[in-house]
Amino acid sequence: MRLLTRGVVSRALAAACCLAPAAPFARQAAQAGEEDTQRIAAFRKLANDAYAREEVEAGNLHLRDMIESYPGRWDIASPALLAILHASRNGPEEWQEYAATRVIAGYRAGKMLRTDPALRDAWRTLITLLGYQERFLQARAEIEASRPEPPSSKTKRITRSWRPMPSRT
Repeated sequence: MRLLTRGVVSRALAAACCLAPAAPFARQAAQAGEEDTQRIAAFRKLANDAYAREEVEAGNLHLRDMIESYPGRWDIASPALLAILHASRNGPEEWQEYAATRVIAGYRAGKMLRTDPALRDAWRTLITLLGYQERFLQARAEIEASRPEPPSSKTKRITRSWRPMPSRT
């Protein structure tokens, strides 16, 4: 069941503030306008209330609606996706896959660094989930993508050129 009212969305957003660190939400509030700040706070309150009642589905719906209300705003989406990922650890696989794939997409779009702990959690969750679902080829592709990139041949040549030359005596 999808909740379309603003009240439901606001409740979902509210739930996220309890699960995610306060600092990302503080940054997002500083970047948004006053109206957006109030809407984001309302979403967080709704989501927090839903999570407090152990209604993970409703909390996740509120956060998803918040993300969809602000397309292209990674500063809002990132903490909400992380909250969904953490709230759904023992919950529905659909929400785990939803949050993990979007965090990884944010990395691939250049919105986060490879060293971000949220990315590590998302890859771990997605690879584990794909393994449980016996989607092994897709899991292997994600494992390959999660590995650090090998240095290029140019980097190897530069590294070699800086090594001291052996003495010939």
